[in-house]
Amino acid sequence: MRQRGVDMPRVMPPKRQDAAKCGHMRLLVLEALRDGPKPLTGIAEYVSARRPEIDYSIAYTRCGQCLAKLRNAGLVKREGRVWLRF
Repeated sequence: MRQRGVDMPRVMPPKRQDAAKCGHMRLLVLEALRDGPKPLTGIAEYVSARRPEIDYSIAYTRCGQCLAKLRNAGLVKREGRVWLRF
């Protein structure tokens, strides 16, 4: 960067704090499915209501990733647009 004449920042920019660490998202998703089958939008609404620091759009993305991992682990399955808990 110095060879190109660009000043390097002295410190790294601050990272955004992770709102759901160490399996909290997994617990929230399984908790949302406790009442019965729900679509991804319903699960994301549940998560964003329980954790106000997480936007709906971020919750939607994270829930999708979490559900894919839970499906690979055999804890949930998808029937059409609805996710079911075993």
